[in-house]
Amino acid sequence: GEFGALDVAKAIDRRLVARSIIEANPDRVGRLLPAPTIDRDNKPAPSRILWYCAGCPHNTSTKVPEGSKAGSGIGCHTLALYIYPERTIAYTHMGAEGSPWIGMSPFVDTPHMFQNMGDGTYNHSGLLAIRAVEALGVKPGSISSYGKGAAIGTGGEIEHAAAILHPRFGKPVREAVEKGDDIIPSTKKMGGPGSVLVLPITNKDSIWSFDHMDAMEISIPDAPREDEMLIAVAVADSGRPLARTRI
Repeated sequence: GEFGALDVAKAIDRRLVARSIIEANPDRVGRLLPAPTIDRDNKPAPSRILWYCAGCPHNTSTKVPEGSKAGSGIGCHTLALYIYPERTIAYTHMGAEGSPWIGMSPFVDTPHMFQNMGDGTYNHSGLLAIRAVEALGVKPGSISSYGKGAAIGTGGEIEHAAAILHPRFGKPVREAVEKGDDIIPSTKKMGGPGSVLVLPITNKDSIWSFDHMDAMEISIPDAPREDEMLIAVAVADSGRPLARTRI
């Protein structure tokens, strides 16, 4: 037969009382009994319209200009698919926000689409790549190479770097630079403040493009501290200057 939540609660209560962990109290389980059915005279029960919680920033952050579209993703902002179905499309999983637009853009007249992105993905890696592209002052499609790395403070473990860099880091970066058929090369190390982190850089669509194989050194005087992680991403809009590896 089927064990419901009330059956399980009664069994646990009997076991706890038998072991003298709690005192017997019939009312304790009695409070878990189903509420009596309310006679509504066959009228349908009122329904609550699907919406964000009062005061939630998604009430405004998922609104887009008239005539625009926004892509959906994972998080509370997914509700925009049902609240604003006329302007929210392309549901996708965490880490792939923006990727539907990569496939759509060559076949539509719309020059731009917004992307709803949760705080986790945005702060994890999406923001790093977006800021890197903006710092270069070029269009995302102009980025030709990329790389990533992490330095872990002495109080952590080297696998903390791997956990950050590999499972979900790549897709948001590829979205920010448009496409990226090849892997993002990476490096990881442990060290104290001022440690030098050397980021390998390779072509985003062809890792064996010799003219794009390069590296970038970074060092932050006060990071990483013992309980910190330093996460970095590097992008480039060209290969090495005066590359001479080809014959």
